[in-house]
Amino acid sequence: MNVFLCQYRTFFNRLEVRIAFTAGLMSIILFRLNTAEIRNNLLQFDLNIAVAMLLMNFLGLLLFARRWQWIAAGLNIIIPFSHLLRSIWLAAFFGQFGPTMIASEITRYQLVRNYADSRTIIVSQVLDRASGQIVLFLMIVLLLPVYYWLGIVPEGNKFVSLYAGLFVFLLIVIPLYRKYKNWFPADSKIFMQIQRVLKSPGHYCLSLLIQFLLVINFCMAAQGFGYLENTLLFIILLPLVFGAITLLPITVADWGTRETTALIFLAPTGLSAESIVSISIVYGIFTLLISLAGGFLLLDRSLQRRKS
Repeated sequence: MNVFLCQYRTFFNRLEVRIAFTAGLMSIILFRLNTAEIRNNLLQFDLNIAVAMLLMNFLGLLLFARRWQWIAAGLNIIIPFSHLLRSIWLAAFFGQFGPTMIASEITRYQLVRNYADSRTIIVSQVLDRASGQIVLFLMIVLLLPVYYWLGIVPEGNKFVSLYAGLFVFLLIVIPLYRKYKNWFPADSKIFMQIQRVLKSPGHYCLSLLIQFLLVINFCMAAQGFGYLENTLLFIILLPLVFGAITLLPITVADWGTRETTALIFLAPTGLSAESIVSISIVYGIFTLLISLAGGFLLLDRSLQRRKS
């Protein structure tokens, strides 16, 4: 399994492969749908909602930086919040052009590496990622009964699917934990928090808030078209979309995989395929815009160097 995962990551970390998958998925989706309707939808998007989504995306960056600061402090790494925000923003910027996970994490590491030794910095990044993924996984597990009720998972397979999912999760996590547990600082308070989710909520509350913010932002994209007739149903279904995107990091900045998974998991909302894709595209556009704004941080640094 380790060999397979290594080959999988190596294959999909190649930029040309990810571009090909992105172009292929988007082409298939748009070829099968009414592109004129999607284009008209995009042109009619509410500009007030657009401004609100940009603000929500920036708030998300602030929360990401605060969570990382919380985790870093637990590892005795003291980094100014402004520097962490800059690192998170530039990581989002570079994540739009390469393998998202690799490009963003390398960027984060390079920008804070002078604050602690390499191992501690990397541990803070791993725990930061793990915090969000654990919360997302728990959200999906807690919502499983609702998904069975909605018919997303067939009733007859509910116990099989539940235990199979947990088995696969443990099959991946336990060997990794045994292999790398000595690499983590055993006396670290934050590492104990990762192991004991319920006893030490801490940054998990921030992760829950971040996940909720992402869900609300997607709902706002739907509201911008006037499609948000059942907010609760959207909130319940969207963790599946985000979870699927996390498990399938095969495209550039999630373009294509986000639209495909949205078509699959948002079908119970009753919206047309064109409407769902329009919502997903708008969500991606505003994520892209706030990420690209991080490029101004590079420009500012370049101008400062020239003046000096």
